[in-house]
Amino acid sequence: NMGFGLSGLYLVNPFTNKNSPVKIGGEVGYTYYGRFKTDVDINGYKGDYKTSYGIVTLHAVARLRPVQTHRVTPFADVFAGGNFYVSIIKENLGFIESALGLQPFDLGGAFSASFSRGIGAGVTIGPPEKEQSRFVLRLSYNQGSPLQYIVRNSLSYDQTAGSLVYQTGRATVKYIMVQVGVGF
Repeated sequence: NMGFGLSGLYLVNPFTNKNSPVKIGGEVGYTYYGRFKTDVDINGYKGDYKTSYGIVTLHAVARLRPVQTHRVTPFADVFAGGNFYVSIIKENLGFIESALGLQPFDLGGAFSASFSRGIGAGVTIGPPEKEQSRFVLRLSYNQGSPLQYIVRNSLSYDQTAGSLVYQTGRATVKYIMVQVGVGF
């Protein structure tokens, strides 16, 4: 599924005595994959709940780019680190309940981590002067080890246990990301 998010990337020249085509650093980001509402029948009472899904990424990054910047400068990235899956189930309160300050019932969720790695390529566009901001376009592919997740629309009321239950699954993380931003 599609998501949207925000990330920050910080790169530095590892060789202080000369200009280098290699830059190293780190990236941290969060991608939100949406929230899904579920109506649950609890002994004749309709419970309304929402489940939100997201992935936090934390990667070490190595970038290769030409030493001399031009108006359009290409680059290639290699990165590795972690994907941290976050899914939370809460009661979906209406406008009036929220306005009155009522707190939603929190059912917890699933939190899972995996090692991830990937490659990326892109361009920076802007004035070739080093101290200028530049438009950045990056396409990357990320693959990680399996994560545990909450199956969508699996929330139900278990009569035997007398509680709300949900199903979890495991899946390998694979995604393509298009990033648009500004580089300083």
